Amino acid sequence: MPYDNLMTPHIRKKRKRTALYILLVVVFLHFIRECKYLEPHVSEALNNQDLFPYSNYIVPYLRGQGLNNQLWELRSSAYIAKAENRVLCLVPFHRFYMQKSGREFIPFEELFDVKLLKKYVQVELGEVCARNCGGKLDYNVEFVSKFRTGTSSRKPFPIADWRPGSLQKFIRSTGFEQVPKPRAVSLSTNISNVGLNLEPLAINESFSTFSSERCVSVMGTIPVPHKEHLSWTRSLEVSQKIKVAVEEIKKYVFGSTSYLAIHWRFEETKCAGVGKGIGYGRSVGEIKSSRKYLVKKSDKDADLCFYAGLVPEGSKSKGIWLRLVSRNAVVNWIQSIMKERRIENVYLATDCHDFSILNWINSQIGGKSKSDILPIVKQYLPVEDNDILSRVEQQLCSEATIFAGTLTSSWTSSVIEERFKHHESIFVQDKFNIIKRPDPQNRTFYLDIEACNCDW
Repeated sequence: MPYDNLMTPHIRKKRKRTALYILLVVVFLHFIRECKYLEPHVSEALNNQDLFPYSNYIVPYLRGQGLNNQLWELRSSAYIAKAENRVLCLVPFHRFYMQKSGREFIPFEELFDVKLLKKYVQVELGEVCARNCGGKLDYNVEFVSKFRTGTSSRKPFPIADWRPGSLQKFIRSTGFEQVPKPRAVSLSTNISNVGLNLEPLAINESFSTFSSERCVSVMGTIPVPHKEHLSWTRSLEVSQKIKVAVEEIKKYVFGSTSYLAIHWRFEETKCAGVGKGIGYGRSVGEIKSSRKYLVKKSDKDADLCFYAGLVPEGSKSKGIWLRLVSRNAVVNWIQSIMKERRIENVYLATDCHDFSILNWINSQIGGKSKSDILPIVKQYLPVEDNDILSRVEQQLCSEATIFAGTLTSSWTSSVIEERFKHHESIFVQDKFNIIKRPDPQNRTFYLDIEACNCDW
């Protein structure tokens, strides 16, 4: 007689239950084994329950030509993701097109603290989003203030392949291989109802057409409410390696004492043949096409030109406003602010290629520049990546006792935003509202305005 026939029903039931337990243990152990060999950041995400394989995603389509403009686009995407309860995909930044050295794409996590950003919005690394979306975007939304005329004849992806923001660079940097043509969504109606800030309700209304789609990319910037603007800025901090490098610089270069940091954007210091041409020529087209431009000088030797935007409203004159300052005027202002605030150390962050001017100014003020911090930075970070080195300099400026930037520079504006983040007020760049000192506490200045001392 077979042995099974001798077992009572109770014994047979107990054996089946034991076999089921063993099967479950085997399946569980197999799952753990597979997780062990996942990529480190994916495995960590599983452990922290931060991977969202069935979530809806917002994928920023970054088109800005510089890091700071791309960062503002990312802020808009983050706000949309938060308003729509979606996961923000942290795509890499594109290297500035005029920089030839270093990597073409810089991962978000090498510049900023991902863990802290999670306090503001759900996030995931870009390559994980692309994998979960099967490399396909369902929609590509372009937010515009109003519908453009002639959109049917406009190229859907007008940026040249070699520049940041091109379709080819988006595909190669994100892993999304199927990218639909952008679909313009006008925000003008909603903005007029809520003023300068776009509230979540307006986002929901504008996004309603795409709310059921899982993987949606976003182009453009939108006006973010002040509260959200402040929350974003407070949740955006540099990576730990950058923090360590900055602390080492402050310790060994400045002796852990107070310092004045200056950002002189020499790209602004060339105005279509006006003054000494030492920059790249920003706004050349605007000046040439303008019927009139007006120049104000710091003194008779002024030859360094700063583009100051349009002549302020209310003035009897019309046209483009240029400031001319002399190198002596720059040095005199720096020395006066150092004496007034009792500061001994100066750091000059600049893209200047005329080293005779840079070296002379530093010799007069005892200043330090990029070459002085490279030996420290290279111990922690790849200095061949200009965006990383630039981010180190921005952090030095944001933590400085006194900061003086360049009026029309987005680099300067990003620094001022960070300097304001511990206050209830926020800073929003407005190139058409020329103010002499953006900081009520008089700790933040514009070098070109102060050195010229030639307001209307």
